[in-house]
Amino acid sequence: MLCGDLLEEKPMSRTLTRIGLSMRWLFLSALLASYVPSAQAGPCTAGLPTPCVSTNAVGANWSDDIWGLGAGNYPDNIVSVSGLFVELLSPASIRLDTNVLIAGLAVRPGATLLMTEPLVGDLTIKSGANGGIINEGAIRVACGRAITVPDGSFTVSENGSYDADPIPDVATTVSLTAQDVSLLFSGCGKTARMVISDGMTVTTTGGDLVLNGTGVLACAPPGGNAASLGGKTPPILKVASPTTVLASGQGSSAAVGVVGQINIAGSFRMIEGAEVCVGCDERPVTAPPSIVVNGDFDNRSVLPSFFRWARGELIFPATGVAHKFEVAGLDLGPVIEGFSTNIDTLFDTNAHTNFAMGTVVVSANSQVTFQNTFPNTAGIELGAEALYVRKLS
Repeated sequence: MLCGDLLEEKPMSRTLTRIGLSMRWLFLSALLASYVPSAQAGPCTAGLPTPCVSTNAVGANWSDDIWGLGAGNYPDNIVSVSGLFVELLSPASIRLDTNVLIAGLAVRPGATLLMTEPLVGDLTIKSGANGGIINEGAIRVACGRAITVPDGSFTVSENGSYDADPIPDVATTVSLTAQDVSLLFSGCGKTARMVISDGMTVTTTGGDLVLNGTGVLACAPPGGNAASLGGKTPPILKVASPTTVLASGQGSSAAVGVVGQINIAGSFRMIEGAEVCVGCDERPVTAPPSIVVNGDFDNRSVLPSFFRWARGELIFPATGVAHKFEVAGLDLGPVIEGFSTNIDTLFDTNAHTNFAMGTVVVSANSQVTFQNTFPNTAGIELGAEALYVRKLS
C-alpha cells in the first residue's frame, strides 16, 4: 500500500474543497457542521528576519488564505528579493499541502506543523537566506517528506518536538538535512525532543549535532540532583527501532529492519545533561539504529542515568580523519557492573548505564583517540573514567 492509499482509507472527520485542488484529508476533528479555519495574520515577533509573515490559523492548509497576502497567495508563491520568513503562532495547526521554498521558519510554543501529505509537502529553506528553522512547538512528519536547510540551522528548544506522525502499516521515511542541528535546554520543566524512528534520517552537511543541557543542574530539587527530575528536562534524542504499527496495534512485520539513522558531518556533542536513547527499545530489527560521526564524540554530560545506547551503533566512517572520543563512565575494572551500576557519580545518584555503549565501529583508515579530559562521572585523573562497550570493531 502507498502512504496516500492509507490516508484515503482513514476516517475523514472533515474535508475541504478548493478550486484546482483535490479533496484532502484534514487532521482537525470537526465537531461543527461546517468549518472555516480561524486565522489572524499579523506582524512577526521582533528580531526575526524580514520580510516576515505570521499566522495562528487552526486546522488550515498552508495554501489557504490565512497569511494576509491577498486571495490565493501564501508563502512560496509570493516572489520577493529575499523570500518570506514564516512564523507559526499558538494555537496554529497547519498542514503543509504543497512544496515550499521560504527564507526561514519559526514554530512557536503551542503551534504545530504537520508534514504528512502523501505526494507533496516538502519544506526547503532558501540557500543564502540564513533563516534556518526554529522549532519551539511541534513538527510532525510522515509519508516520505523532506526538510532541507542548505546553509542554516535546525534548532529545537522550549517544549519543541520533532517526531513521526505514524500511519498504520507504512514506515516513516522522512529526511531532515541541515548545516547543523541543536536541541537546547530552555528552562526547568521544558523539554526539547527529537525522535528518529523507522526510516527517518537526520543529516548535518557541515556542522555538529549538539544536545545542549547547559543549566539543567540548576533544576535539581533541594537536597537532590538533576537526575531526580526523571529525565523530562534535559534535551531528548531518541534513535529508535520502527514505531510503525498495524491498525490492530501490533508491530508491523514490514517495518522490521527499518531503523532510524543520523549522519553528522561534524561532531556529536552533549553538554551538561542530555537524554540519549539509541536502540534502547526492544523491537526486532535486522540492524541496530546508528549514528555516524565524521568529527569527534564529545560527551560532556554528567547524567549517565539519562544515557541508553546498549543496542545502537556509533560509527566513525572511513574518511581518514583523526577523531577524539571522550570516555565518561566510572572505571570499575573488567567487570559486568561497568555496563549497569548503582554507584553514585559526581552529579547522579540514580542507577545508570555508566555511559556504556552497544557497538563502536572504527572504520578502516580512521583513527580514534579515547581520552578523558572532562569529569563526567568521577574525574580526569588516570583510571578515573573509562568506556564500556559490548563490541569494538
